[in-house]
Parts: sequence; structure tokens; C-alpha cells
Amino acid sequence: MITKKRWSLLQTGKLWVKAGALAGIALFTSCNDDDDNDNTPGPEIPEANIRIVMVDASKDEVTLKNFSESEADISGYFFCRRRVYAPLSSTPNDADDLVLAQNEEITFTISVEDEASDVAIYNAGGAFASADALVDFMQFGASFTNNGREDVAVEKEIWAAGEFIEGGSPFTYIGNGVQNGADQWEGEEVAPQVASSVRLVFVDPVNDLVTLKNFGTEEEDISGYFFCIRRDYAELSTLTLVSGDLSLEADEEVQFNLSIEDGSSDVALYANNNGFASADNIIDFMQFGADIGDAGRVNVAVTAGIWTEGDIVGGAAPFTFIGSASNNGANWWGDDANIRMVNINPATDEVTIRNFGTQARDISGYYFCTTTGVYPAFSATSDIELINGDLNLDPDEEVTVKVLTTNGVVDENGAIFLFSSNVLGFNNTNSVVLRDFAQWNSGDGFRVANAVSAGRWDAEASFIEGSEPYIYEGGGDDTGAGFWTGTD
Repeated sequence: MITKKRWSLLQTGKLWVKAGALAGIALFTSCNDDDDNDNTPGPEIPEANIRIVMVDASKDEVTLKNFSESEADISGYFFCRRRVYAPLSSTPNDADDLVLAQNEEITFTISVEDEASDVAIYNAGGAFASADALVDFMQFGASFTNNGREDVAVEKEIWAAGEFIEGGSPFTYIGNGVQNGADQWEGEEVAPQVASSVRLVFVDPVNDLVTLKNFGTEEEDISGYFFCIRRDYAELSTLTLVSGDLSLEADEEVQFNLSIEDGSSDVALYANNNGFASADNIIDFMQFGADIGDAGRVNVAVTAGIWTEGDIVGGAAPFTFIGSASNNGANWWGDDANIRMVNINPATDEVTIRNFGTQARDISGYYFCTTTGVYPAFSATSDIELINGDLNLDPDEEVTVKVLTTNGVVDENGAIFLFSSNVLGFNNTNSVVLRDFAQWNSGDGFRVANAVSAGRWDAEASFIEGSEPYIYEGGGDDTGAGFWTGTD
């Protein structure tokens, strides 16, 4: 019987290899019998011979097959994975019922640890230490002593102690239904580590947008790449393009429509679908909102050395990558907050900051940069004193801070920068990090070119006129001296 899943695999060509391998095994055995004139019958297949035939840890799928000569009712069976148990009757699957015809397969959706696990099936609940109740068993990855049921499988003589299936997920049983052991299983060949200069550079979960950029010097075809979002997978060639194409020239970008949870999620980029649990295949990764742990692929990114366990991108969406091809981790991501200085009083060293955006913003990680080369940190009470308000700004909310460090904001001729992070240093032109700038009374030209390049000031020779305090009268998106007034 060809199930929907097997027909799907036949259509994609994936099953022809396995089917051919099985046919080859059967033919090879038959030829040996003929050559040796050995008419000894093969091993008898017992009744209700239910076997595990596929485990795909990356997709959390397990497939069983009925090798019996008649139909078999498996509604009373149980899964056991690393001593976690689940009745088949309550596990989602792709069949109409749990009565399997001869040779019928059924695929269950059930959580399986990516890196290492056993998968066992039992014909009775509450008897998981019983070799008589154990129906089938397999294990892959590294040893997890006393956390699985290898001892029961060894006692039943269907597995050898210390044996694990080689290769990566998915794992496929290639035996004939009565053969046991790790050598009757095949794992997918683990692909070599992929070298790619393509990175995630923009993630907007609110509008379901993701942008990739080629930081390399050579054109790169990404049509076979995959996104992985909370363990949901999408080949790039199947997605709707918002801009660009799938052959990325050097420094070129492409943007996709991609469904992403607004509150918290991960976004991973893979070079192929040869194992989403493989650190060799993952290219890039980010997560925001909260650490979703096993619901995502952070463990793979940590293993690959491109993320730190527990790290999340701060702020609110959308998020922009501010690093280069060699930079990894949450510190290299920023949000698009519209945070502006609205009152600067060098005489009292006080600055008022306002959130012109539509979402609340935490600015505790922000910094000032002044003409004296001082970089007061908002997080340091020795650098900043709160005059009113707090550093968690709701939309349209303001906070006034006093600069406590040497020379403060600077009287008379001066300038001041507002940075959202120090990750790129303070001599940079990245608009995600360089949030705001102002200069007054002829200033001294301190890094004003950076502010102009970042789109945070109108011209190097543009200065706020009048005396302090200086007041911003723009709408949040307006930049330059013309939107500031000084006291006459």
C-alpha cells in the first residue's frame, strides 16, 4: 500500500534510492540462494511485526511500518524517547486510524532530540523496563547513559550495547523487518561545512519581511537555501520576492515575504535541507523577543559558533544587522527606534530625550558622545543622573538626564551625539547606532561628517543659532539645524 507520504516521496525521487536499495538486498539474497542451491526458507516474520522505519529528528517525525502478513492494531502502543513516553493513540499522525494493513506505513509527529536520542515502541504502557513489551528500538548520536532504553533493547537482543546509527537525520531502516541493529539503519551523509558570505540583515516580524545580503566579492546563487523559523522550513525558491533576485552579486540584497511570529522567534538561514540539526549547514541565525530554546534552532547556532546561548536581540521590531560578514551575535543587531534629543542645555548639562516611535523603547544601553571625547553611558549612574522620567520610554514619552562626566555637554561652542550602542565604536556612520546629533554656535567640527553621512544632520556647516537651551521643533523624522531653535 502506498500512503500519501510514500507517494510524495516517490514524486520527489527521494524514495527511489531507498526502494532500489531494498530491492537490491532482496535480489542479492535470492541470487545467493540460487547459486548455492540452498532452499532453506528465510526467517519467519512474526505476527504484529511493527518496526520503526524512519526517524527525522529535524522535523520531529517518526514513521512505523507493518511488516506483518496481516493487518495490525497499534492503538495500544507507546513511544518512548529518552524515557519520555507517549501513547500512539494521542500522537498526531497522517493516517485515518491506527489499524495498519500489511506493509502500510504511518508517520507520527513527535518530539525527538536533534543531537542524540533513542526511539522505542512498546506494546503496553507501564512496562518500559520489560523486554517482552519492547517492540522495536533505535538510537543515534552520542551516548546518553541511563537516559534511554538501550539496556532493554540489549536484553531483548535487538540492539548491541554502545551502538549508534552513523550519519545525520533523517535515519532510515534498510532491513527486511526481522533484521536488527545499527547496521540495518542509514543516516544521511553530513554535508561539509558550507562557506557563504550571505547574511541576514533585516528582520521585520510585524510585516513578515526578511532581507539577505551578500557580503562577499563573488556572485552567489541562493535558490537552494532554506529559512528555518521555529522549526518551520521554507526553501527560498518557493517564497515571494519583495525585491531583488536569488542570484546575489557582491553587496546585493534580496527581500522576502516570510511569516514570523511577532512576539518572539528565531530566524535561521541554511545552505540546504541536508539536516537542520547540523551545525555544518547553518549559515546565519538571530532570535528576538525571548529565548525559544528547543522550539527553535539556537542550539545549532551555538554549536556552529555563530550565537551565544541565551542571547536575544533587544528592542522592538524591525531589527537591522549592523555588522559585517564576520560578526555574529545579538550585539550586532539593532532596532529602528525613533529616539531624538529635544532639549539640550549645556549650561546645566541636561538633555531631554523623546520617543517619537509607535512602540515602547528601552534606552538604558544608549550613550552620549561629546566634543570632549567623553562617552557617558546611560547604564552608569556615575555618568548619567535621571532628572525626571525613566529609561523605558513609551511612545511620545520623554526623559531628562544630566551628564555627570567631565565637562558635561560643553558650554558655548559644542556638539553632541546620541548612540544606541557602543558595538561599532563612536566614530561610525551607521544610522541604526548613530541615532541623533546636534551642534551649536559654530561648534568645532567634531565628527559632524559622520552625522551627515548617517542622515542625522543636514550639513557640516549647519549650526543651531541663539543661546541655550536648544529646543527641537521637528516631528521626529526632521533633521538639521533648521528644526532647532535657540533662546534669543
